[in-house]
Amino acid sequence: MLKPLSLVRRVHTHLHIRKPGDANNVFALCFNTPAPDKTGVPHILEHTTLCGSKQFPVRDPFFKMLNRSLANFMNAMTGLDYTYYPFATTNKRDFENLLKVYTDSVFNPLLRKNDFLQEGWRLAKDNEGKPKFEGVVFNEMRGQNSIPSYLFYTKWLESVYPAVQNSGGEPFNIPDLSYEQLLKFHRDHYNWDNCFSYSYSDEAPDNILNMISQYKEQNGHNYSSNPAYKESLKASLANPTLKTIETSEGVATLVQYPSIISKADSTSAKKILPISLPANTVAYGPPDANSPESKKISLTWYLDDTSPKHVLRFQFLFLLLCDGHSSPMHEKLISSKIGVEFSANSGVEEFNDVAMFTIGLNGVHAPTSEVEDAILKTLEEVTTKKFSKERVNALFHQFEMGLLEVDANYGLNMLNQIVTRASNNREYLPLLDMRTMLNELKAEVLKNPEVFVSYISNYLKSKPYFKFEQLPSASYEKEIENQLQQKAEKVAINHPVEALENSNANTENVDCLPTLTTEDINPKINRYSVDRTMHNKIQFIHRDTNTRGITYVSMLRNVNIAPEYLPYLPLYSAALTNIGTKNREIATLEQEINTNTGGISVSCGVRSWGAVEMQYSSNALDSDLPKMYDLLEDVISNPNFENVDKIKLIVDAAAANVADALSQSGHRAAIMFASSKVNKVSAIQERIRGVPYIQLMKRLSGLDAEAFKSEIIPKLNEIHRIVTMGSVRAFGITGKTDGAKEFADTTFSNSVIPENSTKDDLSDKIAEPETMHSALQMPLQVSHVGCAISSSLGPLSREGAALQVFAQILTQRYLHPEIREKGGAYGGGASYNNLQGVFNMFSYRDPTPSRSISIFQQMNEWASNYAITERDLQEGKIGIFQSLDAPISPRNEITRYVFSQLTDDERQIYRKNLISVTAEDIKAALPKLQTRSICVVGPGAPENYKQVEI
Repeated sequence: MLKPLSLVRRVHTHLHIRKPGDANNVFALCFNTPAPDKTGVPHILEHTTLCGSKQFPVRDPFFKMLNRSLANFMNAMTGLDYTYYPFATTNKRDFENLLKVYTDSVFNPLLRKNDFLQEGWRLAKDNEGKPKFEGVVFNEMRGQNSIPSYLFYTKWLESVYPAVQNSGGEPFNIPDLSYEQLLKFHRDHYNWDNCFSYSYSDEAPDNILNMISQYKEQNGHNYSSNPAYKESLKASLANPTLKTIETSEGVATLVQYPSIISKADSTSAKKILPISLPANTVAYGPPDANSPESKKISLTWYLDDTSPKHVLRFQFLFLLLCDGHSSPMHEKLISSKIGVEFSANSGVEEFNDVAMFTIGLNGVHAPTSEVEDAILKTLEEVTTKKFSKERVNALFHQFEMGLLEVDANYGLNMLNQIVTRASNNREYLPLLDMRTMLNELKAEVLKNPEVFVSYISNYLKSKPYFKFEQLPSASYEKEIENQLQQKAEKVAINHPVEALENSNANTENVDCLPTLTTEDINPKINRYSVDRTMHNKIQFIHRDTNTRGITYVSMLRNVNIAPEYLPYLPLYSAALTNIGTKNREIATLEQEINTNTGGISVSCGVRSWGAVEMQYSSNALDSDLPKMYDLLEDVISNPNFENVDKIKLIVDAAAANVADALSQSGHRAAIMFASSKVNKVSAIQERIRGVPYIQLMKRLSGLDAEAFKSEIIPKLNEIHRIVTMGSVRAFGITGKTDGAKEFADTTFSNSVIPENSTKDDLSDKIAEPETMHSALQMPLQVSHVGCAISSSLGPLSREGAALQVFAQILTQRYLHPEIREKGGAYGGGASYNNLQGVFNMFSYRDPTPSRSISIFQQMNEWASNYAITERDLQEGKIGIFQSLDAPISPRNEITRYVFSQLTDDERQIYRKNLISVTAEDIKAALPKLQTRSICVVGPGAPENYKQVEI
């Protein structure tokens, strides 16, 4: 019998990475928090620590700081056996403010009973008086369990590594957690000896270390009244050890403080072994929406070496085996139609004392033995045929291109790479210099070209494995609901219904929280130097900046297409890079793309004026530009639509992913569908990516081979003919311009260049939206609600700027308290799209959609009675500029010049409008909001809403 993972006690370690020239500053506090059971105590603690602290005793200071800070990232996350609290900002004063709030929140939280009831769970009554469970985390996890891939992953993990509990919490078990257990978990886990802290900036760590030391000194009495503890704390602060580490990206400083907790108080770590192999497990889950009879299957091998270098080897091996249409496993499992796509657990996973290598499959109708045999046979074939040198080199090229990329979020991304290891006191320093590890792997391959084959022989073929399969159960969702209802009735016998206390969120004193003001916002936009030239009526936009020898290109092509073809455009876009060309089979095309570029992408989108555009993008080393342009020309001009089998794979995968997409982002689907009923541009977007697209993919997926072929080939050929006639509006280049104009002359020679306009406005072909309230039918445990209100305001209007600021105020003062704090939904908010003129409100993972609908409908009444303060205006504006002024990478510096029709001067007007918004402007703008539409994704919509089957 395996014991639960126990706490890993160690000294407090701080890692600082200094990267000169990067203005972003990152900080995080991370704790080892293995879950003792399935109640989700680490997850609920993560939420409740952010509901007020001793130094900042206000309701939800974390959320309030979102609009008092220019942070480009603020969050808190619970991992498998760790919890961390990261933020990032380019403003030095903001950094110090957030460090104080974060540190006090995690070490000195108030942890009030009311916060536990709000964020964790509480007993309530439904409209019929029956007992039911409520709580933000409770409803969040019900929403998570509605995502098929997440449910499969957690069930697999429970089986393959039973010592690890689901730290997020299982809805059925969450009500077993008591308030006292939450307090104890915080005492046991949230202390400096169980803390890994992290910082990143362009400066030395001295200032950050001083701030940490000052906080420890000033608050040491909060952790223990024992004089010996205080002396130990003082000695720890006085005797840190420092280690400097040079990396290819900067300099890292590792600081370790001697332990504060005595040996008698500490808990030693226990090594947890996985279950014995071989082993087989069968579980049950809800049927897939598109394929109710299909199942999910995976095979997992344990790796006895969990070092970063060894894990990298197997990550590389997995890509060799499974990445791309020409990979051995893709050809054997997916191209052969045994399954639809690789499962969510496929790849390499790292846990406390074990790494796992998994190959799994979704959408399986074949016998389990057939899948098992196909995987094992493919491994055997690979050891005989071996991987080609070209495939291995192409993969190395992709890794190296990734390392060359100038990453605007490098500090935060590095934290995400190391946090699971660092929080568990496992080896992580090699991850700071991935380039060195990759070079060592290349040297290993050069010395022994068959090294990956040897990994298969030594770690997979010769070892036992764990087989896991999830079978569909038509009654699964109903059984879950019945179990929760029965538990609620049982708990209600001895547990009172507990109502949340009134938080007085609108009247509490928040002056204790630090804040920035509009004075901290740069009144001027960031202008980038670009060169604009015209060539054959194509606008070339070029920026020369430091890209480490990589050139990035993007082209926008107008598509003047009939509305009935719109749902086919995502399929057309995906096909161009996944079916091969008339000159290159897909295997050849993939390998040449991976060897000579950083990838080629094709997508479609709708601009604010109603034009549909294709976007073609790629990047390559400057020395590889001729080859990149050759590949781009072939992909854009010569798609092989006769490759029906590959097109069918794209359709089947899209249809299979519908449930995952709507479960994870149902609020976006609700907003888009509601917006399509009040706005023509939104109606075009909805046809391309919304319900019509989903319905099309599901219908096509159900056709037999002959019917599929007879429909899809003529459609795609006709769309291709229309697309290739479209004019190219813009050609953006960051880096070298060599060969760009010659490429454009060859690739776009058939384009029809409009004489008077570069815009093909499709909105005049779309009928006026039929305003209605709708319900998208999905078997979800909780719902998502979207509300859209139209306006006729232009993108540079003062009223539009006022509505953007009002959306921030509405979220902070009305929607968040009502929908999340009182209603128990995971989130709720508002936004205004100034380019399209649509005001949106939403709720996310919402147990009571009818209540949220009522809140949305009362928005005007609330706004007319609410007196907007200067603080509201300041916080509303700061919330907007967080995203506007977030760091961007060099490759994206000309994005706005390529995609937007706003000039720098117009963007400056827009910025000035935002900064100058007054309360009077907001009151004057609200009457500009006109037609309203509401959409519910999932259960609970009013009966009079139009039911739309997906």
